[in-house]
Amino acid sequence: MKILITTCGVGIGHASRDIALAQYLEQNQHQIEFASYGSGLNYLKKYKYKTHNLPPMNFEGKEGEINIEESIKQSKDIPFTFIKSMYKESRIIKKSKPDIIISDSHYSMPITAKFLNIPCYIITNDLTFGFSKSTELKSIKYFEKGIRKFIIEITKGCQKILIPDIPGNIQIPEELQNKTSHIGPLLHNNYKQIDTKENLRKKHKFTNNEKIIVVTIGGSEFGKILIKNICTISEQIKADKIIIFTGLEVKSESFHNFNKEKLIIKDFTHNLVEWMKLST
Repeated sequence: MKILITTCGVGIGHASRDIALAQYLEQNQHQIEFASYGSGLNYLKKYKYKTHNLPPMNFEGKEGEINIEESIKQSKDIPFTFIKSMYKESRIIKKSKPDIIISDSHYSMPITAKFLNIPCYIITNDLTFGFSKSTELKSIKYFEKGIRKFIIEITKGCQKILIPDIPGNIQIPEELQNKTSHIGPLLHNNYKQIDTKENLRKKHKFTNNEKIIVVTIGGSEFGKILIKNICTISEQIKADKIIIFTGLEVKSESFHNFNKEKLIIKDFTHNLVEWMKLST
């Protein structure tokens, strides 16, 4: 079976878990192709799978996080981008000819798939949203309600809604509960097969009694300010070592003026679970 996975390209969280899914599907004799944009697409291109470009979704940010108010103000072209994305998706589908589509938090694809009569499954961690909690602007709260209703209608048209988590962690609207399945976290490695903390520390030349904190900033450009903030307060953090892994969009050599004995900044790694296990 040929499967097209369309991935939200903001950061690399979606792309990373979709690679884990693709590897599992490939082991079961399925053929996989991807479509994405931005950081997600850059991450996917590091693997062997065929990739297709989608129009990017732009977000504004400050102080290391996405600024919802500013993003909405600067996103007057969202309807145009949505339609442009659907047009590009339809061309990709006609060229790729998938048997089914899996859409990870990319909400135009289920509509495109329905128009073209292709079965579509959606992966998402959030069916209710909650970005209006960070603002008192009524316009943002009304916008969120509209988006919530829109997403519910889109996901109703999917064959299945797949939640990459355990039951109870994600709020599911009542009208979607009969279509929802919890599939658990999508991981690249079986954590039970990873070496022991003691052996991993020995491998990376740390002692067993060191207090180690591992930080990952994700895959977007918003992570740069987070690293700078950690550099500023690192001496106040009660740890022997702080190890920060940058995303694909940020390079470790761009940071200076920090205690290099305590703080270690490394470029992005595909082996993050191993580093997580050796941390305190």
